[in-house]
Amino acid sequence: MDAAQILLFATALLETAKTLANNGSYHDDCARLANRAADLFDRALDMASQPKTTTIWTVWLQSYGDKKIMCIKAVREYTNLGLKEAKELVEACPCALLNTADEALARRMYESFMEFSYVPAYGDGVPREVKVELRSAAVAPA
Repeated sequence: MDAAQILLFATALLETAKTLANNGSYHDDCARLANRAADLFDRALDMASQPKTTTIWTVWLQSYGDKKIMCIKAVREYTNLGLKEAKELVEACPCALLNTADEALARRMYESFMEFSYVPAYGDGVPREVKVELRSAAVAPA
C-alpha cells in the first residue's frame, strides 16, 4: 500500500469509530479503532517523508565478439545515435550502452542483443560471442 491508500484506510477507521461512538458502542472498541487509525497516520507520514527511489536500468556490453556491425545497428536502433557515435560506443566496450528508467526499453534492447549474442563465428574455428548484461540499480533523488 502506498501512503495515499493508507490515509484513506485510516480515515475510514476514524469514521467507523465515530459512528460506533454515536451509536453507543463500547468505549474500548472505539478507542482501539482510533488508536489503529493513529498508527496508520504515523506510518503514512513516515512513508511520505522518505525519498522516493527510481530504478535505473543499464544495458552493459562486455564484448562484441565478431558481431560488431550487428551491435552497432542495435545501438543505433535503441539510442538514436549516429553511425560514428554508435561505432565509437561499441568499440569502447566494456561500457554502458543505455541508462534509462524505462524497463521495457532496456529489456527490448537486451533481448535484441541476445538474439545474435551466442551464435558462434566459424572463421578460425573459435566461437566469439557478444557478452551483454542487463543491470538495475535503485537511485534516490539528489
